[in-house]
Amino acid sequence: MTAAPADFARARSEFLTIDTPRVEDGAAIWRIARDSEVLDLNSSYSYLLWCRDFAATSVVARDQTGEPVAFVTGYIRPDRPETLVVWQVAVDHGRRGTGLAARSSVRTCTSTSRGSTSSGGSVLRGCGLLSVY
Repeated sequence: MTAAPADFARARSEFLTIDTPRVEDGAAIWRIARDSEVLDLNSSYSYLLWCRDFAATSVVARDQTGEPVAFVTGYIRPDRPETLVVWQVAVDHGRRGTGLAARSSVRTCTSTSRGSTSSGGSVLRGCGLLSVY
């Protein structure tokens, strides 16, 4: 049996990539946060800065066009470099209920575990050793 064209279209529309945020993603991330109606909304400018200054400890999920549809923002505490603070997690209304926030959060944790602090020390050794606030 062959797949119908609608099946191919649906498969393409469900394609997502988890990626590092870029400064130009700030406006879309701000919109997702605003539309969540549950997050404390920061200024739009702060999301641009977050994408610039904390990109290494944050992720965005992109749809097939490259547009952000979810994000996780986090940072490493300077006084506790083994601690990742997850600041905000949000998913676009149309993508909720698919487990996207959980997948993005795990990606943040595992990506960060391979990173290093500015002093060159190891950041994390895996989620099991991670303190999350």
